Amino acid sequence: MYIFFGRDFHSKFIIFYKDDEPFALIIGSSNFTAGGIYNNIETNAIIDDPKYLKEIDREFSKLWESSYKLQPSDLASFKIIFDNFRKNAEKEKIAQELFEEKLLRDRSIESSKPRIGKQAREHFKFWIVVNEIRDIVSEISNEEYPDVPVYLVIDHFWHWVKVEWLGSNAHLFVGPNKDLKIQKLFREYCFWDKSDKKYTYEMAENSKEIFSFLLSENRIDNITKSDAQLVFSNLHSGKMRTQRFDAAKKFITKNSIEEIRSSFKYLLYSNEELELRIHNLYSNPKYKLSEFSLSGIQELIGWVMPEKYPIRNEKANDAVKLLGYNF
Repeated sequence: MYIFFGRDFHSKFIIFYKDDEPFALIIGSSNFTAGGIYNNIETNAIIDDPKYLKEIDREFSKLWESSYKLQPSDLASFKIIFDNFRKNAEKEKIAQELFEEKLLRDRSIESSKPRIGKQAREHFKFWIVVNEIRDIVSEISNEEYPDVPVYLVIDHFWHWVKVEWLGSNAHLFVGPNKDLKIQKLFREYCFWDKSDKKYTYEMAENSKEIFSFLLSENRIDNITKSDAQLVFSNLHSGKMRTQRFDAAKKFITKNSIEEIRSSFKYLLYSNEELELRIHNLYSNPKYKLSEFSLSGIQELIGWVMPEKYPIRNEKANDAVKLLGYNF
C-alpha cells in the first residue's frame, strides 16, 4: 500500500512488530535509502522499552490515520515530478560537491589544529559584531560612498566614534532603538568626513593602489622589499611605528623577502580558517614575522580584501565596545 502525507512530513522511524505488537523501533535522521543506510553520516537510536514503544506506536497510528492512500494512477504523475526533481538534484549535488571541495581543500580538521590563542579566537567574534553593524549602516554607506567597500567606510567610522564622538562627551551606546541611533551617528560621521577630512576616499585609494595591487594573488610571489616596506608603512598600526621608530625599515631588515612573501601569501590566500592563519602569523615560528604586530596582521587582510574582511585593530575594538557591543 502506498500512502501520502504531504511534503511537510519529515519524521523517520521504523517499527518492528511481532504478532501485531511492536517489539523494537529505530528512530533518528536516516531515510530508508541507500544513502541513509550505507553512506551518510546519520544519528539513530534503537528503542525496545515497552513504554516508549507504545507511545511511538500510537503516534505512528495517528500519522497513518491522517494520511491519504495513493492510487496506482497517482504514481505515474508523481514519478514525473520526482524525475524532474532528481535531475535538478543531480545538478545541485554536483554544485555542492564542488563547493565542499573548494571549501575544505587544505583546511585542518579540529583535532589536528593547535590551541588557538585568545586574540585570534576573538577575531571571529569581532567579525560577527562588525557584520551586524555593517548591516545596520550599509544602505547609508552605499548611498554616501557608492564606490567604497562598506568595511572601509566603517573603519574610519571607528576613528570618528573614538576620537570625535567620544571627545564631545558622548555617552556609551546602550538601550533600545540601537539600530536607529547607530544610523544617526553614521550619518553624522559621513557629514563630518565628506565636509572636512575626506579620509574615507583616501583609504579606498590606498586599499586599491597599494594593498590590493601589490599583494594580489598573481603578484604576491614577486613583491620586493620596497613593496613590503610600502605596505607595512601604510597600515594604521605600521604608520605610527614607522614615524616614531622606523619600524618599516626594521620590518624588511629583520625578515627576508622570501619569509615576507610566504607569510603574507599564507595569511591572505590559504584556505585555512582565518583564526588559525592569524594565530600562526602571531605565534608559529614558521610564519611569524619580526615587527609585524597582531594589529598589523588583522589589518592587512581587510586592506587587501575589503569586500570580504573587516579591518581590526585596537581602535576598532574600542569603537565597537563604545557602541554597546561585547565580543
